[in-house]
Amino acid sequence: MPCAVERGRLGSEGVASGIDAVTIIGTNEEERVVRDKISVGKALLLHPSDHHVEAIFDVAALSSFRTAAISVLAYKYGGYRHDDVAGIVGAGRIGYNTATLLRQWMGLSRLLVHDDADARKNAFTETANAFFGGAVHGAGLAELCRDSHAVFLAPTSSQPVVDGLRGRDARFISSVGADADNLSELAPDVLDGRVW
Repeated sequence: MPCAVERGRLGSEGVASGIDAVTIIGTNEEERVVRDKISVGKALLLHPSDHHVEAIFDVAALSSFRTAAISVLAYKYGGYRHDDVAGIVGAGRIGYNTATLLRQWMGLSRLLVHDDADARKNAFTETANAFFGGAVHGAGLAELCRDSHAVFLAPTSSQPVVDGLRGRDARFISSVGADADNLSELAPDVLDGRVW
């Protein structure tokens, strides 16, 4: 996982700061036993000098937050405007973390969310609105693509979700859910005339 450390900085025990970790991870595409996690496994945080285990992290939680954070930071430096409407396709962990960061870090006042499973989309908007005061709205895919300045794609889809026609109005598109060979979010024509 990406990590940046300030050069020359020392930790509290005089040890060079950084992370010493062991990660055991698997990709759970079939979701037979663990139903809602694509990444399964644990990360062990090791003590910097003695190398004993100081903490154990759920890789799904860590990975989904990291993925959302990087996507939102790319948006911040690649076209963010305070009055933007953002659309999130995929109401799973990455989508929820993306919504949280867009509201908390970026202060966006309107978020649209789409998921092919209406029950998951409705649960997402209900839960998110409990924290964000009505700023998150469920939307159809066409409406989301038409009305969003930034589109964040995090579904588990084997077919492209956004093509050049659907994605033409968005200034920013982030595709982070297609993390296996059999998954796809963007049709090739989305990149026509765009910087990537």
